[in-house]
Amino acid sequence: MIFGWPDTMSGIAGYQYRTNPGSGWSAAASGASVIVSAQGTTYVQFRTVDGAGNASAWTPGSNGATNTVKLDRTAPTAPTVSGGSLTCSNTKRTITGKSSTDTASGVNHYEYRVSTNAGTTWGATVSAASVTLSATGSYVVQFRAVDNVGLASAWAPTVNGAANSACLT
Repeated sequence: MIFGWPDTMSGIAGYQYRTNPGSGWSAAASGASVIVSAQGTTYVQFRTVDGAGNASAWTPGSNGATNTVKLDRTAPTAPTVSGGSLTCSNTKRTITGKSSTDTASGVNHYEYRVSTNAGTTWGATVSAASVTLSATGSYVVQFRAVDNVGLASAWAPTVNGAANSACLT
């Protein structure tokens, strides 16, 4: 973030900034820009200092879109998967992925992929939290969660089992 403020009397001597990563404001530091590298939400304010040592008010005066930095480097947790069965059936089966968490930016959506050869190869990734299988065959389904900045969890489950398998006759 970069900040500037005109001073027509004694001239601008410099700028100061302070940050608040949620635990209170830091001490004022000199600079017209700041690098925010901490994961999570950090608020930043700037002020101008003139040649006489007078400082302007911190700006912006309240936290909002203009002084908020949100960094998310952590993928969401892998989803839980349910709805499958190891028993063959002649009725359709819906398999669902859910319950992922992401404390930084939040879960945006789920994706799934389907294998018809026990996970040796996979079909295209589809954006949805569930899939209904109705054609004859044996299936394995995996889900992953994608957060609001595009980070994806691991595919789940990692082992084929009752939760993510379907056999339709």
